[in-house]
Amino acid sequence: MTDFDRISTQVRRVAWGYFFLYLDFNLNSISILPDFIGWILFCSAIQGLKEEQPKLALLEHFAVALGLWSVVGWLPLELPAWLNLPGLVFQLMGLYFHFQLLTELAQLAGRYQQAMVRKDHDRCVLRARTGTTVVQTAFVLTVAAPIPEGAMTATAVVMLLVQMGLCFYTMGELFSLANGLKRLEVPQ
Repeated sequence: MTDFDRISTQVRRVAWGYFFLYLDFNLNSISILPDFIGWILFCSAIQGLKEEQPKLALLEHFAVALGLWSVVGWLPLELPAWLNLPGLVFQLMGLYFHFQLLTELAQLAGRYQQAMVRKDHDRCVLRARTGTTVVQTAFVLTVAAPIPEGAMTATAVVMLLVQMGLCFYTMGELFSLANGLKRLEVPQ
């Protein structure tokens, strides 16, 4: 496997990680697309990309902690109310994680963009990062704000739709970047 093939595979793992993280289908109240699979994919991708992007090593422990927290959320348990504060801390950790992960992938795209057919992968990944950061921040603030239940529901629905659109945009850009990197592979 060449370097570009390996890098492309890892970027593709990140894209699939977002699939598991943001899309959820339930079967009898159990998620069949659990978040922790996304975190496993993120951890794997970070392991494969940290030689190429050394700052990704800073995210390893965050990915493990967020993955473990997602397992707790996936289990069919009624969590005590005092876990709301740690939940907020994990949401903030997730915000940092995604911001930094997408920033590093944009820098990776920028390094190789002159050799790729499409020249704007870095800007598009940064656009996805910024949109995701804004929506996740707004979501955390909305949940923490004392908003009446009816307004909260309407706001949450709108934010979830926007977040789903951003998820598809982010995944599309990451798959496009992975394909661009794959084409850089030199035939043997």
